[in-house]
Parts: sequence; C-alpha cells; structure tokens
Amino acid sequence: MATEPDYYELLEVPVNAEPKQVIATYRRLARQYHPDIASDPVATEYMRALNKAVEVLGDPQKRKKYDRQRLQAKAREALAKDSGVPGGGRTERATPPPRPSTGVPLSRAIVQQNTAVGMPKSFAPKPSHGFPIAVLSAVALALLSVAVIAIWIVIGSQGSNKTAVLSEATFDAQGSPFAPSPAASGDPATTTSSGSPADATGAPPPDNAILQSRGSLVVGEEMAPGVWRAVRAESCSWKRLNSPENSDNAVIGSGSSLTVEIKPSDVAFWSEGCGRWSQSLEPPSASPRDPFGSGTWLVGEEIAPALWQNSDSSQGCSWIRLSSLGGGPSAANATGSTSTTVLVIQISAADVAFHSSGCGTWTRISG
Repeated sequence: MATEPDYYELLEVPVNAEPKQVIATYRRLARQYHPDIASDPVATEYMRALNKAVEVLGDPQKRKKYDRQRLQAKAREALAKDSGVPGGGRTERATPPPRPSTGVPLSRAIVQQNTAVGMPKSFAPKPSHGFPIAVLSAVALALLSVAVIAIWIVIGSQGSNKTAVLSEATFDAQGSPFAPSPAASGDPATTTSSGSPADATGAPPPDNAILQSRGSLVVGEEMAPGVWRAVRAESCSWKRLNSPENSDNAVIGSGSSLTVEIKPSDVAFWSEGCGRWSQSLEPPSASPRDPFGSGTWLVGEEIAPALWQNSDSSQGCSWIRLSSLGGGPSAANATGSTSTTVLVIQISAADVAFHSSGCGTWTRISG
C-alpha cells in the first residue's frame, strides 16, 4: 500500500534542509504554480500537495515522525530489491502530483492569499501593497541569489564532516543497494574531497535510508536510535559516543560485532569498514534452529539457544557470546578463537547475541 509521497522531492529540498529553506522554497513554488495564476489543470492538486508538504516539513515533530517512516520504507525497498524478490524494490510511497507546465516566471507571479485551495497563513507570501512590480522582481531575484549562495556555503561546510549516504539514483545505478560504493573504491570521478559520493554538481546525495560506514553520524538527526546491522562488512569497527567529537574520552561503547544497539541518549555513532548499516534485520536462515554462518545474530529470535558445532576453523575462527549489543568489555559473556580445531559452543538463553567470523557454518547438535 502506498504511503505519503516524498515531500523532500516535491519541495525540491535536501533532507537536511533548515526550516527557513523549506519555507522559502515553498513560497517560490507557490508564487509560480498557484492555481490562480497557472492555467494547468493539475495546478490545484499540485498546490494541495505543496501545502501538505510544508505542513509536515515545517513542523519539527511531524517532520521527525515522517523522516523515521521514510527511512524505514526506503530500507525495506532496498533490501527487497537486493533479495531478488519479484517486484522487490518498488516504492511504497504515493506518486506526487506532476508540476504544472504553465507556471509563470517568478518575477511576474502574484499570489492571492485566500483561495479555494488555501495556503497555510504562516507560509503564505505577503501582498505587494502597490509597490512597482519591477522593483519587487529585482529585490526578489537579488534575495534569491543570496539565498542560493548561502545554501551552497552551508552544504559545502557540512560535507566534510558527514557520513556518506546512498541516494535513490545510486541504488538504480549500482543495481544493488549493498554493492561497493564509488567512495569506497576511490574513483576520483565520483568521489568528493571528503570521501562522500557526489552527483554531477558535486553536492552530496540527500538520502539516508541505508547509511554507509564512514565517519560519524549525529544520533536522532542523521541516524535513528535502535538496533542496526552492518551489511557486506569487511573489517568492521564502531563506537558509540557521548560527544560529537570522536575522542577516547567520548566513547560509551565500542566493538566489531555486526549488530549494534544505539541508545536515544547517545550523541553520535562512528564506524568504519562496516559496509552499510540498515535497520531491516534479515535472519540468517528460515528457522532459529537451522544452520547459520558468520555474522552477529540475535539469540532466541534468529538463532536458538542450543549446542552448536562449526564446520571449518582453518581460516581463523573467532566467536563471542554477547550479553548486550552496546559494546565494551562487559558486553561479552565468553569469547574464543582457533585455527586448528572444530568447535562446539553452548549458546545460552541468557545471551543477547552470538557473533562469529571465519568459522564456516554452525550446525545445531542438541537443544
């Protein structure tokens, strides 16, 4: 079932746009495509969609709820596409109405504040009060130019500290949302100086449904609290931080497991070599009692508490029985490694998760 359309695409703003930018863009589009001045039949429907978009993105609480739903929907779409399920990867969002094709130039747009469609009073543009249109046009164009320059400066200054994220265009171009990213390959044609994937204009992509592991993210703004799993990781390491700065004193918990729980009280999350993070947790097998391979799996939900034996330790088998997903020395109930013998491990119901790497396939012996 389709959900709300993508309001960021409708308003043509990035997901990290400030409220002032959202409202300014809304006013610009309203001046050009309001049904009072645009003769296209879709103008009324388009204006209603704009009103709904600014109502949601202009309200911090509504926007926070919308962002969470949008992130989860995009994660489901990407994982479905990657799994090869027929019809997988199709969008769950409603298609926004098309932009009217007969909008007037911004310099000649005159918008009435009260119409049959209506505009939120707090976002409606002010009437001209008889000032010459040419003067207003010149002032509007000058302000618009200053605003565009300011936005690019802000985006440029933030780009060096942000973790790279995948856009929908990247999903389509790569075919799989978990394919190696251009930034990871170091391709200078598709990588900015900060290591983030870039589009043709050099701006970082706006979407953060599935987050790449490279640097720090602000919890609650760029990454939601909850349980996250690393997909296609190579040599994963991560830190939960109580400060935006990645320093030893700021570390709340750290680890190399591929499933981590980020608390609402965390300030930031740093990771490297973890592939991409997703909140769509896919179990390793159809049943918790079935064989499973390398990864960090939830005990009781994804793998059963039981006696398990691995198939191969020749590549260097390491394992951890975890008491929590938050990281730190107290997070391990037991740990071990070997490269010579086959192991038999008792996974307890008191364990929260079990992590292993290089151990081949684990098969349940009893329990």
